[in-house]
Formats: sequence, structure tokens, C-alpha cells
Amino acid sequence: MNSNEKKNDSNFTYDMQDAYYYDDATGSFKKRTDEKKPNAAGEGQHGSGNGGGAAFLSLLAAIAGVCAAASPLGLLLDICAILLAVYALVRRQHRKTAAAGILISVFSVAASFLLFPPFEGTGFLSGYLSSATDDMATENMAAEETPRAEALADTGSDALSPEELESQETEQRNAAITIREYPLSNNLLLICENENLTDVNLRFQVIYYDTDGQMLSIEERWRSSCPAGGRSAVTIPAPADQDNKPVPYDHYELTMESEEIDPDYDCINYGSSLDIVSNVGVDGNILVSVTNSSERTFSGIELACIYYRDGTPVGMATQYLDGLSDQAAVKFFTPYDYSTDTPESITFDNHEILVLRTDYSME
Repeated sequence: MNSNEKKNDSNFTYDMQDAYYYDDATGSFKKRTDEKKPNAAGEGQHGSGNGGGAAFLSLLAAIAGVCAAASPLGLLLDICAILLAVYALVRRQHRKTAAAGILISVFSVAASFLLFPPFEGTGFLSGYLSSATDDMATENMAAEETPRAEALADTGSDALSPEELESQETEQRNAAITIREYPLSNNLLLICENENLTDVNLRFQVIYYDTDGQMLSIEERWRSSCPAGGRSAVTIPAPADQDNKPVPYDHYELTMESEEIDPDYDCINYGSSLDIVSNVGVDGNILVSVTNSSERTFSGIELACIYYRDGTPVGMATQYLDGLSDQAAVKFFTPYDYSTDTPESITFDNHEILVLRTDYSME
């Protein structure tokens, strides 16, 4: 037997000794259990287990991140899922599962930004971003207010006194009131439109002059509770002598003052809650039916009838209803034209009914 054969026999003997061992309990030889060998990648079973576990944990974290989207926890879970998936891919274990974890995590992050934009205050970073933005805005406002406050302290001209503030409010209120003037034979008809948000009380003064600039008469009239967003009317008597005969005038000056009504002391004009129907009666006068559709009982209602001819007001008459809980009717007698020596009823082709005021108990 040559040396090679001896060497082979020796190796075989060693292999047999490594493969079997003597069991004293049974008195026989038993085969040893095979040790787990490394896989093709050079990793043991322990390494394979770590890579597979990371892939599955990545998938679970990604799914949890989708469920917790639009929150800081969801973002944290997505980041963990991506890191675990990368670890699994490096270990080359369960690549499909790891890739699925990455895709789901990326989708979760993208959906959070698209569906819940952080800059609109609804995303998962909104709390942090809005807090930082608010702090920056507060600092900027403080920086802007400091020189402004110093300027006001130095000059003091930008601050309005109570009198100036009241004057400004009066100008704004008067600017929202439109007065249309219609000189008639024996009076001056004023139709008022109130575009303020509250009812207003109006005071008018008219000074009539002759051709020499001499004052003929001074007349004052009031119109209470001109409705917010509505219309009202008033007539100012023209100059007349001691016998109550009209005196011609050359021109006049009109001034108006206004104030907001005080609901604790002044009645609000509830004319918009009344249903009004009118027509010309057989005798040529205007007949009006008023229905109270509100739950309020009125102690009195003042109405005005504006007469028109060719679209221009030619006269006005008023009537007062004493008490109205449900329904009432009233007649308006046609006004007279006093521009001639023999006054006659005015002619008209249209009319309009206005609610001048509604009275009720303030208790």
C-alpha cells in the first residue's frame, strides 16, 4: 500500500470517528447529528432569520404608517419601515417583502403630503409649522408695532378724540342716506333712502329765500325710524302768508341731521313685516288694505301715499291706523294742487305706499 492509500485510509478513519460516537447507555455506536452548514451566501441560519424578520417587520411598520398617516407617528413608522427593508435587502432575504415595505412606506409619505398639506394646517407637520409660523408672525408684528407706537407717541395726531370719532361716524351715516327733493305747489317733498344697517331718525330744516336773498320762512320737520335699507318720505311746507296763501320763493337751503335709533326708547320700523295691497277706488281715491303677518301687535301705523305722474312725484298724503293686530283698511284722499286760484285735485297715473313708522308698546 502506497502513501496515498494510507493517507486515504487515515482520512476515512477520522471521518468515521467524527461521524459516529459510542453511547455508553446503549452500548452501541450512534451517528452524530449534522451541523447546520452555511448557505450559498456564506450566512448561517441565524443570519437568514435576521434578514427575514426585518423584511416582515418592515411590511408591518409600513402598513401601520398608512393607518397613522397625517401624524408624526405615521412618519416615524414609515421611516422605520424603510430602514428595516433596506437592511433586509442588504442581507438578501425576502427581497419581495422588503420591496413591498418600501413601496407602501413611500406611498404613505406621499399620501400624507398630498392629501394633508402641512402648509394648510391640516397635515402631519401642521402643528410644528404653524407654531413656527405664528412665532415668526408675532415677532414681525412686534417689530412693526414698535416704531408705529413710537410715532404715535411722538405726534399724537393719528389718534381720534371722542368728538372727532363721533363726527366721523356721523359723516359715514349721512353718506349712506340719499334725499331726493321735489318742490310742489305748497310744499317740498323729500323722499329718503336709508342704506345704513340700522333705522335712523332724521331732522330737516329748510330756509326759503326770495329773489333778493331775504329769508321768507324757516321750516323744520322730523321723520323718525327711516327703515334700514328702506324708504321714507316727508313734506316741508312752502312759505305762506298770514291768510295761509302760498308765497312764491326763489330758492331754498336744505340741511339734514341724522342719528341711529335707540331700540330701548325708539320704535323700530317693522314696515317690511306688513302685507300691503292698494288700488284706486271708484271715487278716484287710493284704498289700502294692511295685513299684519308678524306676531307683534302695533298700537299705531303711519302710512304715506306718494302720487306719481309720468314717473315724477306730484303729491303725498298720509294716514294713521290706530292699532293693528291682524288686518285693517284705510282711504287716502287725493291731495289738491294749490298752484292756481281755484285748487283742484292733482292728476296722477301711479302711486306708492310707504310705511313711515310702526308704534308699539316698549314695555
